[in-house]
Amino acid sequence: YIPGPGPQEFKGPTETSNNSNSNSNSNSNSNSNNSNKEVHIKMYYAPWCGHSKKAKPEMDKFISGHDGTNEKGVNVSATIVNSDDNKDEVKKQGVSGFPTFKAHLIKDGKEVTNYVINLPSRTYDALKSAMNDAVEKVKQF
Repeated sequence: YIPGPGPQEFKGPTETSNNSNSNSNSNSNSNSNNSNKEVHIKMYYAPWCGHSKKAKPEMDKFISGHDGTNEKGVNVSATIVNSDDNKDEVKKQGVSGFPTFKAHLIKDGKEVTNYVINLPSRTYDALKSAMNDAVEKVKQF
């Protein structure tokens, strides 16, 4: 006996559940060694800085296209850290100029390394290339 008004209610969640299970299985089967790895691209931003203001639309575009995605079996996240609102994190990361872009490489929930990304230009394409490089680096851990 399955509680509820009938098969209509039961059918929807089952279909959704099957879809996410098949996606999870295909991801874990093809990339099982990287499923515990993550790349977090951060832009350290100062709202009063002209260079930060100019670079922010490109980072926003990058975030909308790549935050929460999976690239070659590596989870990718991207955020902007406002230096005025997050002074402790900015200090901890040793950021003194804005904008600063950093890649944080994470394995098993722990950061294994991070580094400043030297972008040839502060563009979406340069950020995407830096993300691809970071994905390849984290796969080495």
